[in-house]
Amino acid sequence: MVIETSIQYAELTDIMQALNDRGNFVISVLTDESGLLLASSDQNPDTSEMQSAVGAQVQGLVQRVVRHLSMAEPEEITLNDVEGKRLVCRPFRVGDATVILAVLIPTKGQAYRKVMNQAIRSIQQTWNF
Repeated sequence: MVIETSIQYAELTDIMQALNDRGNFVISVLTDESGLLLASSDQNPDTSEMQSAVGAQVQGLVQRVVRHLSMAEPEEITLNDVEGKRLVCRPFRVGDATVILAVLIPTKGQAYRKVMNQAIRSIQQTWNF
């Protein structure tokens, strides 16, 4: 998967930033299903790379579980820590590819679905295959 233009990359980065702003998220990253970082928004670039790697690992685990238990593809993968932080990974289709949008939510009980759904629609509209 290749981002076709630098304009497209800039638009995806803007979507990630808007996602963080609207959702009050700490980090948002967009990866392909192998974990390649496509776009992100975060103050610390090292954290974005680490989260994209974690997102890919979670996706790999889910794919193995789906295959062995004959389940349908998941809508969402969520990891919660004891302090209330939540990592949410949402796989979705863009053209022929599967990409993963992951966000780190800092507060327990914080709403996220609506703003993530809006970002997914914006990504699908922006990305031309």
